[in-house]
Amino acid sequence: MIFSKQLDKFLSLSAGIAFPLFRKALDKKFESDFKSFGVESTNVCNAKCSFCAYRLGYDGREKGFVNEDVLRHSLKLFKKHGGSNFSFISVLGDPLTDKDLISKIKIIAAEPQIKEINIYSNMIGLDRYDIDEFVTSGVTIISVSTCLGGREMYKKLFGVDEYERAMKNILTLLEANRKHGNPLKITLLIRMYYPVEKNYDREILEKIREYLPKNNIDVLPYDMWDDYNGKIKLPDIPEGGKFKHNLRDKKSPCYALYRKVQVLYNGDIAVCSCRVSPELVTDNIFKYEDLFDYWHGKSLAKIRNEWKKGNIPKICRGCNHYQTFDDMEKLALKEMFRAKIKKLFPR
Repeated sequence: MIFSKQLDKFLSLSAGIAFPLFRKALDKKFESDFKSFGVESTNVCNAKCSFCAYRLGYDGREKGFVNEDVLRHSLKLFKKHGGSNFSFISVLGDPLTDKDLISKIKIIAAEPQIKEINIYSNMIGLDRYDIDEFVTSGVTIISVSTCLGGREMYKKLFGVDEYERAMKNILTLLEANRKHGNPLKITLLIRMYYPVEKNYDREILEKIREYLPKNNIDVLPYDMWDDYNGKIKLPDIPEGGKFKHNLRDKKSPCYALYRKVQVLYNGDIAVCSCRVSPELVTDNIFKYEDLFDYWHGKSLAKIRNEWKKGNIPKICRGCNHYQTFDDMEKLALKEMFRAKIKKLFPR
């Protein structure tokens, strides 16, 4: 463990020192293609989380669900591009509010090329579906946002009195997944008062641990909370939590502009999957027959170039999700060095 930490520090230092030598090659690599692709399933949610700007009307768009035309066209372009990992995660919303979710997942899963389908949910609405059909629908990865701290804590943080329902649905999901041979990778993303270990509902935690290993129960670090550009205040996040630091120096474009193609439920393409704003919408998926043309097109190049000139979208200036494009490249260089070392010194 100690050696692993020392190696990680050494690789980070080495990547930082070597970065200027590799920068042009890394720029070319990251600008050549996107790293991930996703379609927003909906912007409708069944919770009113205190720590989320959804309850404040932050998303000014009309509420809706992705229709089959948007889904099929997006899928067609993604297949043509050679993609295999399909993100079906909402920016602000829960997929289990869509009565047609399973049929849409099956449309995606019917393509042999698609190997992973990823969704994110609080599981409040799972009991609207046949559990066996849901587990075998083709979805492969489920991230569950929840609170294991009892009814009152859940009600305060998630804004709805649905603790018992959510816990029952989570256990039903875990049991059905085991019954079908664990086709789903399930991770619980815990939102609770800190220190978390002192606030667990032990009875429900032990039941969940019968199905999930400890590393599939993930707790957000206390100092990594999002303030949604100042809309969320300190009393809104779990007790003991702190907001993630908002970097003020944002001269380098955000990594989000070079990472993902995010199709919104209505077919618009956004440059970010963390924020919703007309400023971040660059195009529409129906204008394209090839994702390469979008990635190398004028609309995306414009927002990147404007950022480099100092014309940063207003919503991005106050965003604490910001990470520099340089940091993303340094991380890639670090992992390249790690792979080289493993090749030279195999265990």
